[in-house]
Amino acid sequence: DIYGQFVDVNIEGCRAQIVTLAKAPAPLSLSLSLSLFLSLSLNSLSFSLSLSIPSLSLSLSLSLSLNSLSFSVSLSGRRERTNSESALEEEPRMDVSRLDLRIGRIVGVRYHPLAGALYVQEVDLGEPAPRTVVSALRHIPKEQLQGRLAVLLCNVRPCRVKGVVSTAMVLCGSAPNAHDNDNDDDAQVEFLEPPTNAVPGDRVTFYDYPGEPDRELSPREKVWEQILPDLQTDSRGVATYRGVGFEVRGKGLCRAPTLTNSSIK
Repeated sequence: DIYGQFVDVNIEGCRAQIVTLAKAPAPLSLSLSLSLFLSLSLNSLSFSLSLSIPSLSLSLSLSLSLNSLSFSVSLSGRRERTNSESALEEEPRMDVSRLDLRIGRIVGVRYHPLAGALYVQEVDLGEPAPRTVVSALRHIPKEQLQGRLAVLLCNVRPCRVKGVVSTAMVLCGSAPNAHDNDNDDDAQVEFLEPPTNAVPGDRVTFYDYPGEPDRELSPREKVWEQILPDLQTDSRGVATYRGVGFEVRGKGLCRAPTLTNSSIK
């Protein structure tokens, strides 16, 4: 938008009110259309002028009173949004860079008191205090969870699971059981293993998808649900998004130990 500044000038009984531009618009195209209206009477003279320039509209009016020897000038303008600008503002990006994926270490594991199929884990994510995470990983022995590194989605909205508030989500490779393709509860599941030199709090990034993650994923936008189908392991077991690996910068890639060409959940 263009903002105006009013200046009053008095010179020997003549008073002028002028609007000056305080902020110029972006560089303009030379093509413009011009319309002019002029009226004349014995006592007054006035005309109006309007300019139409791509992405900008301006109007100018001038009135002159011969009796009082005064005149006034006003100028107003407004920069109009282009279609591309409106689209950028209205349509946020929908890719993996919106996910806050971090490396965490499981420092505590206990059984959920109200759900036999769930674990309650305390996970160090490099923050002042561990986060509580509820996960359906009871087919993995408790001893194998304690102290291990994992990849976690950290900007999900906290949710209550059977009375326990979970504040993050563990990501795993998942493949259907060969004998029961329709039963997710019997699927093969493996932790995504970070590089061996990764530490709690390390960010997982994607080379072709820069950008800062959302502070919190909005359930209304269904960001996770739209990105999830493009998360999978490749033929080497590397975790990918649209073919781009889960990378801890300077340390290596995250992968599933044995599951290849499988989904990630």
